[in-house]
Parts: sequence; structure tokens; C-alpha cells
Amino acid sequence: MDFQQRLCNMSDEQYESLSNILINSISDNELIQT
Repeated sequence: MDFQQRLCNMSDEQYESLSNILINSISDNELIQT
């Protein structure tokens, strides 16, 4: 199963937690760069 199919099969809750992880790691990276 490829990544896009996995995303489609995810529940809203899983999608939300994944989004939070991505947002957190992005903001962490920005903090490091400044």
C-alpha cells in the first residue's frame, strides 16, 4: 500500500495527530534557524 492510499484510509483523528507532528517539527526547525 502506498502513502496516498494510507492517507485516504486514515481516520480524522490519525490525520489530525499527524498534522500536529508535522507542524511541530516545522516550527522546531524554524526556531533552530533563527
